[in-house]
Amino acid sequence: AGVEGGASPTARGGPAGRLTGGRVAASPPQVKAMLTLDPLKRISADDVLSHPWIKGGAPDTKLEGAKASLKKYQASRKLKKAALGIIAQNRISAMAAQMKELQVGGDGK
Repeated sequence: AGVEGGASPTARGGPAGRLTGGRVAASPPQVKAMLTLDPLKRISADDVLSHPWIKGGAPDTKLEGAKASLKKYQASRKLKKAALGIIAQNRISAMAAQMKELQVGGDGK
């Protein structure tokens, strides 16, 4: 389902979906308008702030543990980034060793 029909797959799988136990409230069409990449077609900040949903129609959802969940999510992203860096470094070292071996073993230089 898209933004207008309920939670998108991205929302359910992202931090917002995890914060609310996978239950993400249906978003108004204005969210889709705010996410438009083309700035000429995107809704203005004034239009967003004057919309009734923003002024009080938005659901009053309590996000208990949201801060802790976001910190946990950020920590896992940092860990993944560090692990990928180590993997890349090991691959580069292995390729350098192979190239050195080919240079020494291939033509004697």
